[in-house]
Amino acid sequence: MGLVLFAVACAPHAPAERVTPLGAWSPPPLVVNQSLYPKLGFDPSAFVPVSVMGIVPNALVVNLSKMTAASVADLIADALADPGKLTAATQGNGSTSHLTSEMFQMAARVKFVHVPYRGSAPALQGLVAGDCDLMFDNLGVSLALVKSGQLRLMAVGTVQRMAALPDVPTIAETLPGFASLTWFAVVAPPKTPRAIVERLSADIAAAIRSPEVAQRFAEMSAQSVGSAPEASARFMREEAERWAGVIRAAAVKLE
Repeated sequence: MGLVLFAVACAPHAPAERVTPLGAWSPPPLVVNQSLYPKLGFDPSAFVPVSVMGIVPNALVVNLSKMTAASVADLIADALADPGKLTAATQGNGSTSHLTSEMFQMAARVKFVHVPYRGSAPALQGLVAGDCDLMFDNLGVSLALVKSGQLRLMAVGTVQRMAALPDVPTIAETLPGFASLTWFAVVAPPKTPRAIVERLSADIAAAIRSPEVAQRFAEMSAQSVGSAPEASARFMREEAERWAGVIRAAAVKLE
C-alpha cells in the first residue's frame, strides 16, 4: 500500500480553504484556528488523526546586545522590575510566536510590549537589528541565527531538554508545565476505516525510523515521533485545549 502525503502550506494563522485527501499539517489548522476565528470552512475535529510525525520546539531567542539577562529567571526578574520595558517580536497577531509569548507572560506574570511583524523572517530581522528584545520562534528557523552568533538561544519550549542541545535549559525548568511546540501530523478524511488509519500510521512510523528521514529531521532541529492514532488524537486534544486556554485568557481575536 503506497503512502502519498499532500503538504498543506498555511500562513501562521490563516484558515485553510481547501482540504486535501490526506494531509500533512502543522498545528494552526488542526488545533488553533477554531479558537481564533468565529467560523471556519471546515471542522478540524472531523479529521481522523493518523500520526504525529515530529515536533520542533518553539524557543526563546534574544538580541545579543539588548538582553543582559543570563537566564529565563533573570529575564522574568527584569520584566517584573520594569513592567512594559521588554519588547517581544512575533510573526503576527494570533501566530504561534504571539500565543507562546502570551502564555509565557501569563505563566511568569510579566508584561511585554507586543511588536507584530508579517511573518517569521522580518521578525527575526528586527530582533537581530535590535528593534526588539526577544522572540519566541520555531527553533528550526532561528537556530541558524544562533549558530552564526546573531542571536542568543536562552531556552526551548520542550518539557525536557533536547538531546541535540543538552546545555540549553527548557522554559519549564523555570515555569513548570510550560510547553510550546511546532509539530507535523498526518490526518485522514472523516470516517476513514480504522484498518486503513492503522496501516497508514504503521507505514509512517517505519519511514520515520529510516536513517535518511532521521537525518532530515535532525537538520530541521526536529524530534521524530511517529505516534499511533490514539496517541496522536490525545496529543492533538491536549494541544487544542492548551491554546484555547491561552487565546481565551489573553483575549486574542482575529476576524
